[in-house]
Amino acid sequence: MERKITHKDYLEFLKTIRLDDYRQKYLKYKSVEENLPKQIQILDFIYKYYWDDRKFLSFEEFIEVVINAKKKDLKDYNRQRNGYDEFSESAFPLFMKGWIARQYRTWVSILTQIQLGYLYEELFPNDQVIMSEELDRKKVDVRVLGKKDYGVKKVSSRKDVNINPEEKEGVIPITYHVPNINDLRNPFLKNGNYRKPYIDFIEDGRLDFLNNGFFVFNKKVFANVK
Repeated sequence: MERKITHKDYLEFLKTIRLDDYRQKYLKYKSVEENLPKQIQILDFIYKYYWDDRKFLSFEEFIEVVINAKKKDLKDYNRQRNGYDEFSESAFPLFMKGWIARQYRTWVSILTQIQLGYLYEELFPNDQVIMSEELDRKKVDVRVLGKKDYGVKKVSSRKDVNINPEEKEGVIPITYHVPNINDLRNPFLKNGNYRKPYIDFIEDGRLDFLNNGFFVFNKKVFANVK
């Protein structure tokens, strides 16, 4: 019998993600920020590989699979967006860099939501957890079959980021705030006291901080939700 992939396996995968390298690589590319048509979005692929099939591809492996599957749609959208004829490749590399950077941010965000599903499975093994693109679009990130729905919402204190949790009726909100990574890696002020973001993070206690900079939920996240 094939061994079931568990929350522990998923955490080991998350630890391998080179977040610092990716930030440096993709931070400068923000040229594709509009609402994208469904045919060149990647939610369906993320849930298929990392939840349904439980195949933990690196981002490079994953995005290569997606590009091969959606290359015609990507070319068509680039032509429509930038006005190039269907035989032109001149703008495609630039468009693709912006699109890949956009998809990287989506990838990291959804991986965090999926981690909550694995965690729930570990804590409540008799329940059935469902996660999918269809549910995601309905603002349901984790469905416990026959019991409850959860919606995961990141709250940002940055003024240049508009991330406001929107609650949906019947969906239990799990909001979380991710502090600046530097405040956790260097938690002390010059006077030796802890930085306030670090104190807030420790007092909240629902997230753990992996060495590579990935934030993951721990079992305390379900302590105060019904």
